[in-house]
Amino acid sequence: MKTEMSRAIFRVFNKGDEMNSKTKEVVTTAMFFLSTLSAIYFLWDHEMVLTFVAMAIGAGKLYIERGGFLIYVTMAILGPIAEVVIVHAGAWQYGSPDWAGIPMWLPFLWGSAALSIQRLCRHVDGFHRTTP
Repeated sequence: MKTEMSRAIFRVFNKGDEMNSKTKEVVTTAMFFLSTLSAIYFLWDHEMVLTFVAMAIGAGKLYIERGGFLIYVTMAILGPIAEVVIVHAGAWQYGSPDWAGIPMWLPFLWGSAALSIQRLCRHVDGFHRTTP
């Protein structure tokens, strides 16, 4: 059982044809998404730890998305600004806000989310172009 699973993982991450490359991208994107979701779910009440984990996830995504720095920084600034406005309008509130009604890990989450959306759009666009 373990051998079959390790072979399957090796096939996904082994360099190869275009389909294998696309599979690798999808798996990597899913792993980052699940790690971000898990970090928020389990660490939301440990602000500093979650902030460092969110920074590490963002750094990992930036390493993979080499051309994504501008979109990461743009959304890490604009997303929290929108959240501050909406929080102060009374639409919702965070359980333990650190600054202006939002947690300090939120900018890193917005930056990572922007890179995930960008990557997802590439996958959808590529799928759309290859289907008849």
